[in-house]
Amino acid sequence: RRARMELDANYGQEDAEYLLEYENEIPVEYRDFHLVFTASIWRRHDVDRRVAYLYCFNERWNLHLYCFESGFGGSDRLLSRP
Repeated sequence: RRARMELDANYGQEDAEYLLEYENEIPVEYRDFHLVFTASIWRRHDVDRRVAYLYCFNERWNLHLYCFESGFGGSDRLLSRP
């Protein structure tokens, strides 16, 4: 809710997939972070909720689902409009 209402960071899996298509345009300095997309929430076996995120490994960006209940850490970043 905070990402959507306070931070204008309401991006979802489709946005992550779009960025993945144009990964060469993601700034190099973002490679140290997980880019989290909270607008799409997926349930896994009715147990936990997951959100899409992008992470860089060996200079390539990858799309993965992250367990929402685990909380976010220091390397996680929400994208917002400038």
